[in-house]
Amino acid sequence: MTDPLPNGVRPPGPAAGALDFEGTHPRLGDLFRLWDAKRAARQIPARGDIDVLELRPWLGNLMLLEIVDGGADFFYRVYGSTLAGYFGRDFTGKHLNELPENVRSAVGAEYRTVTATRAPLVVSHRRSIMRQYMTVSKLILPLGIYDAAADMLLVGVFRMD
Repeated sequence: MTDPLPNGVRPPGPAAGALDFEGTHPRLGDLFRLWDAKRAARQIPARGDIDVLELRPWLGNLMLLEIVDGGADFFYRVYGSTLAGYFGRDFTGKHLNELPENVRSAVGAEYRTVTATRAPLVVSHRRSIMRQYMTVSKLILPLGIYDAAADMLLVGVFRMD
């Protein structure tokens, strides 16, 4: 892991106050602070910088996606059990392009934005899921090796109602 920059200088990228967590689940802010600490002097941390035990408070609400062909597709390596309960299906082991069009369009643009910018994104949506409306808040965090292009996304999702 790279040593932090001297005298409190932060690397390029979002500062803790740069993202608006107002109206989102409070645990998303905590997840961002973990990601921010792990990136040290880099724009984004690597997957290996974050120990799975550190993710314990969020585990059921996390997704880990591999970025395929620079964002042409995304592969769900992990899809949290709480999320599977919310949405009525488990996407572990599936590609985004295999999923129904309404799912692809709802999340694909968000994933591609984070892949291209290598910057976190906070979003909240109210939508009909399994014939009921729910509001979810989501934090999408890029991960990459040696500050190169993002190769994975860590996504935290929490139901708000």
